[in-house]
Amino acid sequence: MDESIELLFPDLYGTLSEKVAAVAQVASLCKDVQVLEHIVEHNQLMSAFARLLEEDSNVEMSFIISKVLLAISKVADFHEILANHRVGATILRVVELELKRVGHRLEMKSQPFTTRQEHFFFICLSILANLADNITTLRKMVKKGLVPIVVGCLQMKSVKSLMVSLQLLRLSSIFEETAVEIATQGQHVIPKLVCMLQVQCVNIRSDVISILFNLSFLEQCLNLISNQEEVHKFLVDNLHEEQMNQRALCLVYHLSSKHDNRQTFFEADVSGYLIKALKTAKKQKQEMNKALAGLLVNVSCCVKHISSNQLTFFSTIFRLRR
Repeated sequence: MDESIELLFPDLYGTLSEKVAAVAQVASLCKDVQVLEHIVEHNQLMSAFARLLEEDSNVEMSFIISKVLLAISKVADFHEILANHRVGATILRVVELELKRVGHRLEMKSQPFTTRQEHFFFICLSILANLADNITTLRKMVKKGLVPIVVGCLQMKSVKSLMVSLQLLRLSSIFEETAVEIATQGQHVIPKLVCMLQVQCVNIRSDVISILFNLSFLEQCLNLISNQEEVHKFLVDNLHEEQMNQRALCLVYHLSSKHDNRQTFFEADVSGYLIKALKTAKKQKQEMNKALAGLLVNVSCCVKHISSNQLTFFSTIFRLRR
């Protein structure tokens, strides 16, 4: 194996066609962990990969190298070696450059992302997602500009590309600096996220709700989320889905801390869900969910301009809790 790599190595410094052929040959060897171990332990080869990925503009070669690095990044034991070769930082710079090209195409009124480019982004973001399992590495990536890069990728059409973008944004949203970053560009980021609450893909909606929940701990983001016209309806719709209701319930509870949101949730028929949830808890003799209890307390404070629906709701609650 080592001899095969040594024979290929000189071609990485040859002509463009020789470079592409050599990289493709190495990629074809990435069949199992043992082969990958030989590759990552070859210091010169890893350095050449990192250099070629950043310095060479050949699309095919970048695509092949990124696939090799993705295979390596799937093995947690190899993450330290990737960090030593600054692979994460290199991937961030490469994606940032590609996003600038996308912006140029948008100015020319062309299709923002080509199919091949979306696939390339998917591979690069998947590498970052694998490396982000380490919270120290994740924080470093956030400080190096991960959030605006991921936000720029939210306009991709491919479901798998969108999902890995949301995964990275969800992981990053635990940091206060991410919420601050989103708040500064919230006029277009948060509306985009809210619109995703109505897509059919459960995994997308789940990540979006988690992102919005984490962001809502910053007052500016909480206000931006609350000001979205359809957010209350979308969240109530998600409350009625078994796969989504626990995540959605936590966000609804958090939003209900604002007085204006309580009335809006009533108008979106949150009372129907609350009555159903209480009946289920009483029938199954379950301890009440803390988020559900908190939401009930918050909405019970909504007595100004009380409607007939709200009166019905409160009377039902009193009967159920006897």
